[in-house]
Amino acid sequence: MRLRLQPRDATFFTLFTAAGANISACAEVLREFVSASPERRPELAARMREVEHAGDRATHDILDQLNRSFVTPFDREDIYRLAVRLDDVIDFIDAAVDLTTLYWVGDLPASFQFASTRRKAAGPSQSSSTSTVADGSSRTRTSTTVVRAASPNASTTPPSSRRPAPPRPPARTSA
Repeated sequence: MRLRLQPRDATFFTLFTAAGANISACAEVLREFVSASPERRPELAARMREVEHAGDRATHDILDQLNRSFVTPFDREDIYRLAVRLDDVIDFIDAAVDLTTLYWVGDLPASFQFASTRRKAAGPSQSSSTSTVADGSSRTRTSTTVVRAASPNASTTPPSSRRPAPPRPPARTSA
């Protein structure tokens, strides 16, 4: 019998898919919020709060599964970081909606409404892309966000969280 180091359980992928779908629902509520009249915004803010709570539950489910799993499909730290950052996306959108509602902002700038109508015009065909990964295989990614192209040597972590390279030992010279 051959030993497998990769788990066959796809639980994490299912949970991350649910978290991603929740972010998509959050973006849809935000799109409605931006194009809505100021009188309708408190109702949409309440819907956003429900979506945010669903995001918190999804994050809790991911972290709970992480704590119960002995073998994970990829590094535990990466799973934790991804789950928390996905939750942060929803938290930041919810905070923006709360502040807009709290301060009774009237009409939003035209650039927000333009982005909302541009998203509707783009339709679902604009949201999928195919990319080639380091091992040469190609993957299709469905997304409502713009993916920034990076060079193969570029780091995917933000500059504030990068660690400096460790110092190199001095070269030995023979005398």
